[in-house]
Amino acid sequence: MSDAGIHRFYTCIHNHHGFVPFQKKHFPFYWESPSGKRILVWHGDVYNQGNVSGLMPDVYADFDENNNPTTKAVINEQQLDKAKDWLDDYLESLRQQGYSYDFLPLMTKGLLVDNAPPNAHIMESIKAFNERFTDMEIELVGINDFFDILEAKELPLETYKGDWNDW
Repeated sequence: MSDAGIHRFYTCIHNHHGFVPFQKKHFPFYWESPSGKRILVWHGDVYNQGNVSGLMPDVYADFDENNNPTTKAVINEQQLDKAKDWLDDYLESLRQQGYSYDFLPLMTKGLLVDNAPPNAHIMESIKAFNERFTDMEIELVGINDFFDILEAKELPLETYKGDWNDW
């Protein structure tokens, strides 16, 4: 991968297919190739935890007189409270497993299904969440932005060698 120009790798092994490496969720490390080149790896949790949290709003479509669709997000206090409770519980479970970072990436998709389309309404839900709760802040970032943040922290990370399993 490194020879192909890949220097960062984010993985979210679905627990129906395999177990988390090193028995840790949300675990950064360097993966070293036989040639000695390293790739920065973040192993996250299952790839739809952002959706499981309840932060992703439900969306419904409406149609105008020309049958053009528009979408609207369903965001309410109950949805936001559920997301906050889920996030608090999830963060506590990670702390109990030794997670100590001051940030947490959660992958999310437009809907809670595989191969989901994007859902721009998540920004409305994030904004409403951040206005309602002040003890944590949610920010939507791209994968390169995430790795920029991770690298800027200059964390002391382990380096591992060897084959990567198929899951």
